Amino acid sequence: MNFSRCMLVAVALVFATIQESSGLRCWQQNCKECPDDQINGPGTDVMCELRNLVAKTWLGGSQLPYNSSILVESLEFQCVKLIASDPRIEGDSTDVIRGCILKSGAKGLCEELKTIELNRGKTNSICEICGEDDCNGAMGQGVASIFLIFLSIFVKILFH
Repeated sequence: MNFSRCMLVAVALVFATIQESSGLRCWQQNCKECPDDQINGPGTDVMCELRNLVAKTWLGGSQLPYNSSILVESLEFQCVKLIASDPRIEGDSTDVIRGCILKSGAKGLCEELKTIELNRGKTNSICEICGEDDCNGAMGQGVASIFLIFLSIFVKILFH
């Protein structure tokens, strides 16, 4: 019986270690002039890698330079979410970008993306950077998840 418990703990620790070292996941979306129904859609869930970094080219700017001398193993990623529109124009389209960025250039990239949007006439832009898995999803997503958890607990207590 003791051996079984030890094996169970060992297996759990292995899975916990694998989960912890798997890397950062972010929502990825490149939606210029998004329809209203896609503005809050999170996009595609991706593992952060060099090949899927957000670039200024997503908004028509030039590609960000990448320093190839950086060791891939030492790279740290963050998630970014940019939402930009022009509130002065009724029915104006909204640009939405979500994806992975290098932690070392996160602040600068946000400012560059906001500048590109401003030059495109999008005077209202919000750029957020975060470092947890899938933290750059739609606004209010966390509140909805908490509500669903409490609702399921309530239903289980009520009918059990």
